[in-house]
Amino acid sequence: MAGCFGAPDTPRRPWTWRGWRGCSPAGVICEILRDDGRMARLPELRVFARKHRLKIASIESLIAWRRGREKLVQFIRAVELPTAHGLFKLHLYASESTGRTTWPW
Repeated sequence: MAGCFGAPDTPRRPWTWRGWRGCSPAGVICEILRDDGRMARLPELRVFARKHRLKIASIESLIAWRRGREKLVQFIRAVELPTAHGLFKLHLYASESTGRTTWPW
């Protein structure tokens, strides 16, 4: 589930793009090189995409899109905690990608 959230500079899961910006559920991971053999950067990739009529997006925009649409945490339970300053309500959530919670017990 983590996909681009775990390592935003290394998109290893092309299927996370599925349904985004009208894309079909398919993807290709490749590296486009400049004439001098160095890796092309986003400004150069935009020119390449325009020339070849390809869709292109940044990992940053994909992360923003996913955060706005996907549920990243799951509610586990809520408990009341009486203190000298009043009654507090604690909420426990677990990460959908790791299953870990914020409480150690």
